[in-house]
Amino acid sequence: MARYISKKLTIPIVHTYHTVYEDYTHYFSPYRKWGKAMVAVFSRKVLKNVNVVITPTKKVQHLLEVYGIKQPIYVVPTGIDVVKFINPLSELIKKKIKLRHGINANDKVLICVGRVAKEKKLRN
Repeated sequence: MARYISKKLTIPIVHTYHTVYEDYTHYFSPYRKWGKAMVAVFSRKVLKNVNVVITPTKKVQHLLEVYGIKQPIYVVPTGIDVVKFINPLSELIKKKIKLRHGINANDKVLICVGRVAKEKKLRN
């Protein structure tokens, strides 16, 4: 579907490769070496049709290079700097943020961080 849309709209395909799949090969392969080889083949097959790959870390970028990925790979770090969330915001700052995003000052806002993982840099 992505190739069809890309061709139809004349736009590049940008793939975000954020999971180190070799860490999960024990679910389908009793041998780490085979699992790693399967992940490399799978990754090359999936990424051969994209124009650019985005990874969250240099580690993932290096893995893709080892797998033989030829497309340009850029690191765009993920993670949340929780330091700025340790101290509660003043009511005035909260109102300014809501105003900036078109949210009524009296409305409650619920924020959810999904798929929390080690690389998200969240502390317990």
